[in-house]
Amino acid sequence: MKSTNTAKLLALFIIIINVIFILSLAFDINTFTNSNKDFQLSTSIAFLFVGIIIYLVSNKKENSKKILSATNYLFSFFLVMILITNYLKDLFSKKVIGAFYLIQSATISNTTTLKISPITISGFVLILVAGFFKIYEAKNLNRKFYIIGLFLIVLALLAIVGHLFNIPFLYYSFLGENNSIGFYTALLFLLAGISILFLWRSTEVEGIGAKI
Repeated sequence: MKSTNTAKLLALFIIIINVIFILSLAFDINTFTNSNKDFQLSTSIAFLFVGIIIYLVSNKKENSKKILSATNYLFSFFLVMILITNYLKDLFSKKVIGAFYLIQSATISNTTTLKISPITISGFVLILVAGFFKIYEAKNLNRKFYIIGLFLIVLALLAIVGHLFNIPFLYYSFLGENNSIGFYTALLFLLAGISILFLWRSTEVEGIGAKI
């Protein structure tokens, strides 16, 4: 029970931080956005989905699974649109992509347009997969949560250490100038990974799935 509550609190923290960031962009509050220059609107919206998904996965109420399912499919669509606008936009007219292109292109003032790193997208996909595991009650659910949570934590810690000690390789700069993971992105993935590990612990205690 304590593990589940901790996962919920971490998920709520992720939600609140990203709501604040989105509102600060909407109302041009530079105090918050200027300290998060590696972040952009589409990344923040994606982390908002992440927080909601983790919260719903940790919720035991029956109707939570229906909301989780709808959220997961909506997040899937959002990630597909990010992939299009990041990597396939030359194949599509901006008119076809429409308003979503404006969302994806929106960045903090006075900064260049940033691509979302493929590593970042991979992290989002893993959290999406965790949501689907819960929706479809996958076998060995606790083991799957453990692997996903641990992977996200390692990915995030490497990037954080890279930023703190100025080791670009560790935050995946070898993928290209605009494809590395930003410091605040790594911090949020660390929180997401820890919350999923708490979910693993709660499912193990309840006897769901095989033991690690």
